[in-house]
Amino acid sequence: MFSMRAFLIKRAYPPPVKTSDIKGYNAVLLTHAHYDHMDIPTLMDLEDNIQVITAWNTSDVIRKACKKRIIEMRPWQKASIPGATITATPARHWGARNMYDIWRVMWAM
Repeated sequence: MFSMRAFLIKRAYPPPVKTSDIKGYNAVLLTHAHYDHMDIPTLMDLEDNIQVITAWNTSDVIRKACKKRIIEMRPWQKASIPGATITATPARHWGARNMYDIWRVMWAM
Protein backbone atom coordinates (compact mmCIF):
# COMPACT_ATOMS: atom_id res chain seq x y z
CA MET A 1 0.00 0.00 0.00
CA PHE A 2 1.44 3.34 -1.06
CA SER A 3 -1.46 5.60 -0.03
CA MET A 4 -1.49 7.80 3.06
CA ARG A 5 -4.76 6.24 4.25
CA ALA A 6 -6.24 2.78 4.58
CA PHE A 7 -9.96 3.56 4.71
CA LEU A 8 -10.15 5.77 7.84
CA ILE A 9 -6.71 5.06 9.27
CA LYS A 10 -3.89 7.45 8.36
CA ARG A 11 -0.31 6.24 7.95
CA ALA A 12 2.14 7.29 10.64
CA TYR A 13 4.93 7.70 8.05
CA PRO A 14 4.91 8.22 4.29
CA PRO A 15 5.66 5.18 2.12
CA PRO A 16 9.40 4.67 1.56
CA VAL A 17 9.05 4.70 -2.25
CA LYS A 18 6.51 5.77 -4.88
CA THR A 19 4.88 3.31 -7.24
CA SER A 20 6.59 5.14 -10.11
CA ASP A 21 9.97 4.27 -8.54
CA ILE A 22 9.34 0.53 -8.78
CA LYS A 23 10.38 -0.90 -12.15
CA GLY A 24 10.55 -4.30 -13.80
CA TYR A 25 7.55 -6.04 -12.28
CA ASN A 26 4.95 -7.85 -14.34
CA ALA A 27 2.50 -8.98 -11.64
CA VAL A 28 1.01 -8.03 -8.29
CA LEU A 29 -0.29 -10.57 -5.78
CA LEU A 30 -3.20 -9.49 -3.58
CA THR A 31 -4.01 -11.95 -0.81
CA HIS A 32 -7.31 -10.49 0.39
CA ALA A 33 -9.51 -7.40 0.19
CA HIS A 34 -8.63 -5.48 3.36
CA TYR A 35 -7.88 -1.82 2.64
CA ASP A 36 -4.26 -2.14 3.76
CA HIS A 37 -3.68 -4.92 1.22
CA MET A 38 -5.95 -3.96 -1.69
CA ASP A 39 -5.52 -0.20 -2.00
CA ILE A 40 -7.40 1.25 -4.99
CA PRO A 41 -5.25 4.42 -5.39
CA THR A 42 -2.10 2.27 -5.38
CA LEU A 43 -3.59 -0.12 -7.93
CA MET A 44 -4.55 2.83 -10.14
CA ASP A 45 -0.92 4.03 -10.06
CA LEU A 46 0.40 0.72 -11.35
CA GLU A 47 1.13 0.20 -15.04
CA ASP A 48 -1.95 -0.61 -17.11
CA ASN A 49 -0.58 -3.91 -18.38
CA ILE A 50 0.14 -5.30 -14.92
CA GLN A 51 -1.17 -8.81 -14.18
CA VAL A 52 -3.14 -8.79 -10.93
CA ILE A 53 -3.43 -12.11 -9.11
CA THR A 54 -6.04 -12.05 -6.39
CA ALA A 55 -8.08 -14.18 -4.02
CA TRP A 56 -11.43 -15.55 -5.08
CA ASN A 57 -14.38 -13.12 -5.03
CA THR A 58 -12.29 -9.91 -5.04
CA SER A 59 -11.94 -9.00 -8.73
CA ASP A 60 -14.86 -6.55 -8.55
CA VAL A 61 -12.74 -4.28 -6.33
CA ILE A 62 -9.77 -4.47 -8.68
CA ARG A 63 -11.91 -3.54 -11.68
CA LYS A 64 -12.67 -0.24 -9.90
CA ALA A 65 -8.96 0.53 -10.35
CA CYS A 66 -9.42 -0.01 -14.11
CA LYS A 67 -7.27 -3.13 -14.13
CA LYS A 68 -8.28 -5.65 -16.77
CA ARG A 69 -5.67 -8.41 -16.48
CA ILE A 70 -7.00 -10.21 -13.40
CA ILE A 71 -6.56 -13.81 -12.31
CA GLU A 72 -8.97 -14.60 -9.47
CA MET A 73 -7.95 -17.76 -7.66
CA ARG A 74 -9.77 -20.25 -5.46
CA PRO A 75 -7.87 -22.31 -2.86
CA TRP A 76 -5.40 -24.79 -4.40
CA GLN A 77 -5.85 -23.33 -7.87
CA LYS A 78 -2.63 -22.71 -9.83
CA ALA A 79 -1.82 -19.90 -12.23
CA SER A 80 1.28 -19.42 -14.36
CA ILE A 81 2.82 -16.10 -15.28
CA PRO A 82 6.20 -15.53 -16.96
CA GLY A 83 8.82 -16.74 -14.51
CA ALA A 84 6.53 -18.15 -11.82
CA THR A 85 3.70 -20.49 -10.95
CA ILE A 86 1.42 -19.32 -8.15
CA THR A 87 -0.65 -21.70 -6.04
CA ALA A 88 -3.44 -20.24 -3.91
CA THR A 89 -3.24 -21.85 -0.50
CA PRO A 90 -6.00 -21.31 2.05
CA ALA A 91 -5.39 -19.11 5.06
CA ARG A 92 -7.85 -18.67 7.87
CA HIS A 93 -8.30 -14.92 7.57
CA TRP A 94 -11.47 -13.06 6.63
CA GLY A 95 -11.31 -10.82 3.57
CA ALA A 96 -14.04 -8.18 4.01
CA ARG A 97 -13.40 -4.49 3.33
CA ASN A 98 -16.05 -3.23 5.77
CA MET A 99 -18.76 -4.55 8.11
CA TYR A 100 -21.30 -4.77 5.26
CA ASP A 101 -18.89 -6.70 3.06
CA ILE A 102 -19.03 -9.99 4.96
CA TRP A 103 -19.91 -12.01 1.85
CA ARG A 104 -16.27 -11.87 0.71
CA VAL A 105 -14.19 -14.97 1.00
CA MET A 106 -13.50 -16.11 4.57
CA TRP A 107 -10.39 -17.99 3.45
CA ALA A 108 -7.87 -15.77 1.74
CA MET A 109 -4.66 -16.91 0.11
